[in-house]
Amino acid sequence: MKRTVLILLPAYNEERSLPVLLPKIAAAMSQDAIFFRLIVLNDGSIDRTAEILAEQVKTLPLEVISHHLNRGLGETVRDLFEYAAKEAGADDVIVRMDCDDTHGPEVILHMLSALDFGFDVAIASRYEPGGLAQLMNAEGAGEFTHCFPRACAASLAAASHPTANGIARS
Repeated sequence: MKRTVLILLPAYNEERSLPVLLPKIAAAMSQDAIFFRLIVLNDGSIDRTAEILAEQVKTLPLEVISHHLNRGLGETVRDLFEYAAKEAGADDVIVRMDCDDTHGPEVILHMLSALDFGFDVAIASRYEPGGLAQLMNAEGAGEFTHCFPRACAASLAAASHPTANGIARS
């Protein structure tokens, strides 16, 4: 069975970003014929977020979960991961993005390549100058590599270093 990418999106008052972001994600996934599911948790939004999601569910592989009251980002992300852990198959990949359209969905394709190369975790950050993602092996939290947009897979391992973000290799 082909892997599915579960894309988790915590949403609070995202009426402006959702109509832009969701089609961008779909286009990026279609580019490489990637099976994907969008899972949005509407965290008690008081704008038109729920209405927009109800429309988008008609045309996208989208599931909507809702908190009736705003519970905050931490609880929303935790609930998304708990849901995804129950839903995901053994070969599936879970991606968590912000819902405000500040993360480019094309980064997911690079992160999937890193996982295919053998890394266990890929963490992208828009705050990493010139970088695309940090990658982690299961052997230790200190095994990070920077992945650049046009870099080939072989260069990923060459860029590893013993510490990153203040976490030392044990």
